[in-house]
Amino acid sequence: MIRTIQEEDVPTYAFVCGDIVFDKPELFAPYKEIVTRLACPVFHTKGNHDMAYGGWSAETSPTIFRKEFGPEFYSFNRGNTHYVVLDDVMYTSNAYYYIGYLSDRQTNWLKQDLSFVKPGSNVILMFHIPVWSLELKENPSAMGSLFNCLQNREHLFELLKPFNAHIFSGHNHSNENYILATNIFEHIHGGICGSWWQSDICTDGTPAGYAVYNIQDDQIDWHYRTTGKEAGYQATWYAAGTDPERPEAVIANVWNWDPAWEVVWYENGELKGKMEQYKGVDPYYKPYFEQNRANWIHTWISVTPTDHLFYAIPSHPGATITIEVTDRFGKKYKAIQLK
Repeated sequence: MIRTIQEEDVPTYAFVCGDIVFDKPELFAPYKEIVTRLACPVFHTKGNHDMAYGGWSAETSPTIFRKEFGPEFYSFNRGNTHYVVLDDVMYTSNAYYYIGYLSDRQTNWLKQDLSFVKPGSNVILMFHIPVWSLELKENPSAMGSLFNCLQNREHLFELLKPFNAHIFSGHNHSNENYILATNIFEHIHGGICGSWWQSDICTDGTPAGYAVYNIQDDQIDWHYRTTGKEAGYQATWYAAGTDPERPEAVIANVWNWDPAWEVVWYENGELKGKMEQYKGVDPYYKPYFEQNRANWIHTWISVTPTDHLFYAIPSHPGATITIEVTDRFGKKYKAIQLK
């Protein structure tokens, strides 16, 4: 991250979308010391692993966060963009459990806060538990997991109608993008810790990393940055035979895909067209997790489905395959083959 900031050489600030520590408040002090090396402001939101447990109600759960970082919801401006940080992890006072929910206290405050923002402006909201999920994408009328998506999301959508909104969230250790309305884009960020520090791979096959957003006046563009890799590393692909469910197909995993991206393939230098999108699990990382999980501290970790997977079937096994992805901003990248 330090290297990325130095390369960009522009005024920079960082967001941490919750789960700053893993239920160990004693790690807040060394964490804060480490992030000062970024030499830029760092804004935080509370995750489900940053809570105070055992209290009478949800009102007591932010006490540790408040002590370390200040209010659990707040807003500020940078340039033409209005930023809002919220706390959507509602502790249910039952040992460790929580749901994705925004309290009346926050939504009433948010309504007043946004009343001072010019309609049509860019508004970026940050909180931990995502608004949306693959389950809701397939069935928008479903309630969705209490733990993994925001339950009172429709009320938030109503408040955001006058604005061009981007939502930054985390929680799931996978990378997903959802266009929730013509004016609302949610970015669910892959974990910088990969799979809870047991592997530098997220559960959907996304490598551990972080997002980089460039904001100039009213324009916003972004890309995913894999830790230790150059900015051009945006997708991987696997040869035929890697996926037992599609043994004849070459497979691409395009981590930061959204519907404005294009994924095409070439066979022996000839453009063959778009690859077929499908929902599944990364064909390499599924056996990787199964083979290594027994040696990990957190043996409950497993791969999760994603729909940023694509496949194509070559005409013969010995063909030379090239896969090219183009993001929503017109930048082209070659997918990297993983053996």
